[in-house]
Amino acid sequence: MSNDPKADHEETPWAAEGTFITSAVSTSGLPDPESNQIPVFFALYKVLFVTIEMRHQPFFGWIQDLAAPDPLTFITGFGLFPWAAPAFLLIGVWPIVMGLTMWLQQKLNPQSPDPIQAKIFMFMPIIFTFILAPFPAGLVIYWTWNNILSIAQQWFIMRKEGITISDVK
Repeated sequence: MSNDPKADHEETPWAAEGTFITSAVSTSGLPDPESNQIPVFFALYKVLFVTIEMRHQPFFGWIQDLAAPDPLTFITGFGLFPWAAPAFLLIGVWPIVMGLTMWLQQKLNPQSPDPIQAKIFMFMPIIFTFILAPFPAGLVIYWTWNNILSIAQQWFIMRKEGITISDVK
């Protein structure tokens, strides 16, 4: 880096790229474990959506079809009120649990130093709850269990290193 601001402005992107290469950081913006989950998520979606054998296969409790959305929704009183609500309001139990686990997982990780990015990440669990509500219940269950296992792993690592949640900011 030189004392000339114009020269620094031109060198900065290349210096950042060199830093990414030497420190083996992913430039995609996604950590490697999360980017590995995307093909699994898409494949599971296609299996649940396309495969005839998966239709009407019971799972556990109220989930009688892994290929259908969660039937117990908050707006219908979890099945007590049989009225047709607008589709965007039909958020089942599993999508709500998935949103809560995403929020908890987010609280275990350090916040972004950029305030705009931190606000966007704050709304991601809410956005994903609405986006994944009409998806097959099997997919939402998979995502929720993935979040729960990630939370357990993060908690174990933080406990092993002596880090408390109040230290993460």
